[in-house]
Amino acid sequence: MRLALVLAVIYTTTSMPMLKQKSSESSESDEDDDGEKWACGTDAFTMYLSENQIELDCPHLKKNVNQCCIRHDNCYDDQLGRKHCDETFCSCLDVATKGSEVCNTENAPLFCGMVQQFGAEAYRRSGNHTDLNETIADELQEIANVTANITASHSSNDTDYDYESTVRMRLALVLAVISITTSMPTVKQKTFESSESEEDDDNEKWACGTDAFTMYLSKKKIEMSCPHLKKGVNQCCIRHDHCYDDQLGQKYCDETFCSCLDVSSQGLLYTT
Repeated sequence: MRLALVLAVIYTTTSMPMLKQKSSESSESDEDDDGEKWACGTDAFTMYLSENQIELDCPHLKKNVNQCCIRHDNCYDDQLGRKHCDETFCSCLDVATKGSEVCNTENAPLFCGMVQQFGAEAYRRSGNHTDLNETIADELQEIANVTANITASHSSNDTDYDYESTVRMRLALVLAVISITTSMPTVKQKTFESSESEEDDDNEKWACGTDAFTMYLSKKKIEMSCPHLKKGVNQCCIRHDHCYDDQLGQKYCDETFCSCLDVSSQGLLYTT
């Protein structure tokens, strides 16, 4: 059931336009029944992913988790010290998710680690109270730069290549693989090392993602939930990149990628 729900989220996001930086002008759908907006994330896309992950894993704790994110935002705004804000946030999440093993041992450490890994710029901007339009412009420029780099590596005249949808589908599908392993023993994350190498013991670079943030997110989630599937999942991402490089068609590449993930989730290596 969880896999079906995650896949439903995937196919919803692939039909959506590119999501922009979060702002106070977000749609009314961002609000819960009590009028409280979801605050976990840095932009509309990451907020969408985090909210759906919590709704799938521990919906009864959603309000508690959101309160931690709101307090963290306020702590940054008040410039109470990034280390203090992040540690308080992690402690808040640990308490808030006690009612769910998967949220307490997987999602809370993941959210905590992402803040510790990527929070520096957010803290700086909160302190400078950067104008919202300027912030959005900066973020969109970052997205444009990443898009340009990825597109250049997959340069072609193939008109059916859709970068934005591919980014969303790739990350969501990797998370879908994780979601079907809840019956397996949970591997608790012990620490988040900021200097962690991108290479594994066999010198194979992690390929699931398009930038530091998405690669970190997918890799950490795999390592926490199903580390024994990590190599197989990574091979799917590598094959998907090669398929795009060889211009074999987006539909074919994406369908093959999905089949590869399905096989990898069973602990097998995909062969064609």
